[in-house]
Amino acid sequence: MTADPSQIFDQSILNNDADQQFYILGEGSFGKVFKAIDILTNQEVAIKQLKKSQLLTEEDIANVKMEIELLRLVSCGGSNKIKPAGELGIVKLIDSFEDDEHINIVMEYFQGQTLYQWLSDRSKGPENPHQESQLVPIFQKVLKSLSQIHNLGIAHRDIKLDNILIRKKDGSGEENWEVKLIDFGLSAVFMPGEVSKNTQVEHTMLNILNKPLNFNQPCWQGKSPLIKEVVARMLHKEQRKRITIEGCLKLLEEGGY
Repeated sequence: MTADPSQIFDQSILNNDADQQFYILGEGSFGKVFKAIDILTNQEVAIKQLKKSQLLTEEDIANVKMEIELLRLVSCGGSNKIKPAGELGIVKLIDSFEDDEHINIVMEYFQGQTLYQWLSDRSKGPENPHQESQLVPIFQKVLKSLSQIHNLGIAHRDIKLDNILIRKKDGSGEENWEVKLIDFGLSAVFMPGEVSKNTQVEHTMLNILNKPLNFNQPCWQGKSPLIKEVVARMLHKEQRKRITIEGCLKLLEEGGY
């Protein structure tokens, strides 16, 4: 940045003063995410503030640098080959800077909820938290975002409910959700045919593949045959028979979504 961050963003946010805790949007092992104000433009932004003391390995540092560079790539919007971040369904990078203690990543502020928060809130109310007519449009938006970043050679590698932000457009129907993917800290750039080696992976997928799908469980009650087919084909034990993102989107569209 060309200016002192304290002259651009509310200093109390950057210093994490105790009386400013209500600005915290999220918290993780490496740092926190704050809501802040760009003093020059009066624009609300989100600042992901990472503690350098928590970045203990070269891999940790490399992941942060990769996240910044990938966000910068998809946020540029200056290439005919790359859609703006908003069209990709990704939170836009505004700037990044560092001081002696922190690395700060400044992004657009997206006023919504994580998909995890949204489902949790709905589970406490009278509504069915797993209502298919609401979940499928969100699922489709996530798939489209992933498809587009995959076409850029980018693999997110950490898709989960906490890394999907959603909000409903004012006065819109069930299908009109805005969806944003966040946290590209584990993402990577791949060329066609490239294989990643020596990388520790979670065993969740292996456990899922080693156990047969049981659509008789209560969570599947009321779900359409179409959704069961999509899930079954996504989790097929043979990789070559597993449905692709494009295949999922086509199947859902043919099914009336």
